[in-house]
Amino acid sequence: MMDHSENWLTVPIGAIAYVGAGNPAPQREECFSEDGVPFVRVQDMGRVSREKYLTRTKDKLSAKGVQGLRLFPRGTKLKAHLRKAAERTIHGLWEAIGRILDLYSPQECQNYFSACGYDPA
Repeated sequence: MMDHSENWLTVPIGAIAYVGAGNPAPQREECFSEDGVPFVRVQDMGRVSREKYLTRTKDKLSAKGVQGLRLFPRGTKLKAHLRKAAERTIHGLWEAIGRILDLYSPQECQNYFSACGYDPA
């Protein structure tokens, strides 16, 4: 898995996600790998009080470990920004979309559209 963290936008986690209990943590050893997908546990969130940002997690899930977990759908980050803007008029909504889109890099936008099945060409 490649690390693209130098391109990541840093925002408060509450601005893009609801933080609460979710799936129970996988327990079997085959569910974890060194180069897997970061799995955030409560103990990782506790580390935020000692460090400025949550940049790593104790555990990383393998492909087997990810199976059956509740994953957030594509566009969740954009929808969270739109909800936070709380615009109630068409003009206000378009203004908010313009401001929100400035938060995303062209590469992030291209990745989103490609993941949704659109041809970037």
